[in-house]
Amino acid sequence: TKMLEAFSFGVPVVSTPIGVEGIRAEPGQHVIVGATASELANGVVELLADPSSASAQAARARALLEEEGYTWSAAGATLLGVLDRVANGAVDT
Repeated sequence: TKMLEAFSFGVPVVSTPIGVEGIRAEPGQHVIVGATASELANGVVELLADPSSASAQAARARALLEEEGYTWSAAGATLLGVLDRVANGAVDT
């Protein structure tokens, strides 16, 4: 997703609640979440007003990627495992 890409590049993220669904990001730690246009705008202003806090949030989000396996290498390893099981007949079709 775009959010995970931003995390991987060390960019702080402001998102809607729907945008963080399925990702173990904690609001206020890894991402700023806003449900309304005003909340989203305030989140952007908060990041711009405190660059050190924005950098810390981005670093925590990047660490989350590694901890949760939200990386291309982890996804590739999972895919290779599935393909190997299919090729060896270990998966019912």
